[in-house]
Amino acid sequence: MVELVADGDGLIPEFYGPDTEPPLERLYVDFGGARVALLPTDIGSRLAEHLSAADPHGTLEASRLELEGQKGTPNGIANLDENAKLLEEQLPDVARMPATVNWINVMAPTYGAKGDGVTDDRAAIQAALDAAYSAGSAVVVFPAGYTFAIADYLHILSGTTVIAYGATIKGIADRGLAKFYRNTDTGFTGYSGHSRIRILGGVWDVNAFDGTEGTVTSVVDAFLLGHNDNVVFDGVTVRNVSGAHAIDIVGSRNVRVLNCQFEGFKDNTPDASSSFREAIQIDFAIQDSGINGSFDGTPCKNVTVQNCFFGASARLGGFGRAVGSHTSKDATTYAEDIKILGNRIESTLQEGVRAYAWKTAIIADNTVSGTGSAGVVITGPDPVAAGYAIACQDITVRGNIFAAAGGSSPLRVIGFATAQPKDIRFVSNSVTASGSTGIYVSYAASPKINDNHVRNCSTSSIYAINCTIPMISGNQCAASGGTSIGVDNCTGGHVSNNVVDGSNGHGVLISGGSNVSVTDNRIVGVVSSGIRATTNTKNARIIGNVILRNGVAAAYGLDVTASATDCLIIDNDLSGSAWPAGTGYRLQGTRQILDWSGSTTTVVPGQNLVS
Repeated sequence: MVELVADGDGLIPEFYGPDTEPPLERLYVDFGGARVALLPTDIGSRLAEHLSAADPHGTLEASRLELEGQKGTPNGIANLDENAKLLEEQLPDVARMPATVNWINVMAPTYGAKGDGVTDDRAAIQAALDAAYSAGSAVVVFPAGYTFAIADYLHILSGTTVIAYGATIKGIADRGLAKFYRNTDTGFTGYSGHSRIRILGGVWDVNAFDGTEGTVTSVVDAFLLGHNDNVVFDGVTVRNVSGAHAIDIVGSRNVRVLNCQFEGFKDNTPDASSSFREAIQIDFAIQDSGINGSFDGTPCKNVTVQNCFFGASARLGGFGRAVGSHTSKDATTYAEDIKILGNRIESTLQEGVRAYAWKTAIIADNTVSGTGSAGVVITGPDPVAAGYAIACQDITVRGNIFAAAGGSSPLRVIGFATAQPKDIRFVSNSVTASGSTGIYVSYAASPKINDNHVRNCSTSSIYAINCTIPMISGNQCAASGGTSIGVDNCTGGHVSNNVVDGSNGHGVLISGGSNVSVTDNRIVGVVSSGIRATTNTKNARIIGNVILRNGVAAAYGLDVTASATDCLIIDNDLSGSAWPAGTGYRLQGTRQILDWSGSTTTVVPGQNLVS
């Protein structure tokens, strides 16, 4: 064996060979603990193999197109301007601050806020906020560990970022906390008001009077927006609101409320008439909206509420609603692009979320419990009272968990004959222990109720009434107190591929209406009829369902009353349940068709299996 010893720098001398017979097979490097083999490599051959191999990225043109497609996209390749700098819209929020940021401490001698929780610091803080606005862009800091008492609204204007982590801003008079405009700003229209405002952190305590503690007895908002653009709340706690809203978003767009806490509400109106007030209201710029700017009817657009908590505080109960609206402008103006995502909503006095004159909204992945009324309601103004008809459109309610809604359906659509919500989708929600119907839809056009889990509701699991083409499919309904799935006076519609497991009423009820199909459902252990068509139902199609008694003394498996006309009842399977005589079926419909020949005189049960 030939050894080469490295020098002090770890380098070995140049060498050749050794020429041996048989040829040399291995060279090793000894690092003092293990040996590493050096294998001979023909660089020329490897390069040739690489050049001849297929390019994993495809052709050069394909690679170019792939790179072009990634430009300007999230986690992709940034576009650069003519100075080789990132475009501003591709920067994260923090990076959009100017290179030199003005930091303003409200306790600095120039401003002199005390932060003792007693002294009225409103003037000192407002001076700091005014300096931030005058600078064009600045960060106003409330130092952690201090409580800043204020006796009147602050005015937070364009380009201002407020950082208040660990600090408390508390009302000590009969006023709210902050407006995003000045009292003299009366001319704003559209979204021309103050913009680029960020509120980061802090406990913002309105300090509502509860009979013993607190100072505020008037109906006041904690934060009031009007005609604003590009506003962010992140990590903010709003507490003990008196009679109104934690954040009142009026005629504003591009508003994000992230990772916030909304705790405690007191209805301090003399007649207790504010129990409907939302923690976050999405409002139109109309008379009585509370703003100074133009009442031009500007709607809210692109509002996101995500990862927030809504509930009680240490001394006050929950809000009227968590997020929602209760006003509208006319027949054509909608609040648009609303996203309510991943929030925890507890103990509201009324609904958890109320969509009212909304268009293109997503309500997803929220957990809602203990609401006084519905978990989510989708509705609008009564056309008779309003003098115009407007109804919600294109709203998806997906992946939410609803529990213990008091006195109303956790998921609810309330339309009107002349104002029917359209393209409403309830998908993959979990509904448990409702004191009423699990999912209730009234006067809606083409609602879709798919893949939901609904159990232990005191009446129906799912009920659609006065709807056009309701689509009810893939749901799992268990332990209903009444009829599990009801389709009442609907035109068109499909009830398909649902599983009904236990019901104190009917499995599926078709009551009135026309052209409703009930197909491929599995219905087990219901007390009344597995499937019932009645009350002048016309042209129902009841095909391919499986109905099992499962030991329950059901009234009937298939039940079509004499008032039902021109119904098709074929290929339903009631076998293997040992139906007592006269209970497997009661098929008395007028001109009913029981086999594929189309005859209306086929002897019952026709082409249906019963045993």
